Amino acid sequence: MPLFVAVAYLLASDSRASSRRVYWCLPILVLWGNLHGSVTLGALLVALRGVTMAWERRKLLLSSARQWRRPLALALGAPLCLLATPYGVSILTYYRTMFFDGSVMKNVSEWQPITSVTVLAVAFFVVAAITVWAIARHRSRTTLWEQLALLLLAAGSIDVIRNLLFFGLFTLMVLPVAFGLGEGAESGRQSAVRGRGAINALLAGTTLAALLIASAVTMVRPASAIELNYQRTRILTIVENLTRADPSLKVLTDVRFADWLLWRDQRLSGRIANDARWELLTPAQINGLQALFGVIGTNWKQGAHGYQLLVLDKKYEPAAAQAFTAEPGSRVLYDDGERLVILRSAREAG
Repeated sequence: MPLFVAVAYLLASDSRASSRRVYWCLPILVLWGNLHGSVTLGALLVALRGVTMAWERRKLLLSSARQWRRPLALALGAPLCLLATPYGVSILTYYRTMFFDGSVMKNVSEWQPITSVTVLAVAFFVVAAITVWAIARHRSRTTLWEQLALLLLAAGSIDVIRNLLFFGLFTLMVLPVAFGLGEGAESGRQSAVRGRGAINALLAGTTLAALLIASAVTMVRPASAIELNYQRTRILTIVENLTRADPSLKVLTDVRFADWLLWRDQRLSGRIANDARWELLTPAQINGLQALFGVIGTNWKQGAHGYQLLVLDKKYEPAAAQAFTAEPGSRVLYDDGERLVILRSAREAG
């Protein structure tokens, strides 16, 4: 989020008063690209700024080759920043999977369209309507890049719910401008500047103090206090004991437990069916897991082949929990009313 805000701020300030600071967007994209795949959204905004800059300078571009430097640096440099990772061009496979693989978008909740969550959809369309109305009413208050960026982020939010936060952050930056807040305050600018340093120092000091306090409180808390409330120490103990006693034993669970088990016991690496890295799975594997946990189709149990130890949640996988509990030779090792640990017979696990 901070990287998105930094990029959006640099682009917005440049679109209002040309500044070489906009070049800082490129190294920020490189950092962002090595941390999270949402960098593609930032790259789109930067490239869009390059295009709008070329449009704004279209007359100068015909007379001076120097005027091409910044538009080309942004428009072409932004997508190239996505490749500045240890994976090089192979990172494109990851982006292709995440953006064009229908299995991921269909089965992962945060990749669903905004209409999948009614409350968020209503709030989004209300804010979007107000924003469009404010911009259309006084188009001169916002720049071409701001208008196009809002449309891009709005379209992205409709298509994928996880983009809603980026739309909200950008709206907070642009909507006050669209309403004309701050206009006519030039007379009081000098007095405001004199007190700005003290205010900024106070805000920075308060933020730093809050960060240090939060960090200290987090460090002294036990690891168990940070874990999610549906995870149980007893589950971890059972899985650890059984997998240590039998090195061939493999674990099948969903992302609610898989990442947690891997975090607490690194020896389980390679022995858990899947984790939150959906991009590593093929469409057939994703569909197979959905069929398994939903007990869908005649071959629904195929995804559990080779996995003898199961960790399930009755609330989220009620059909699978009931089916595996009733499986011949299965033993329930843990049951707190919601979570289950089941040891299948070697025969059934295949």
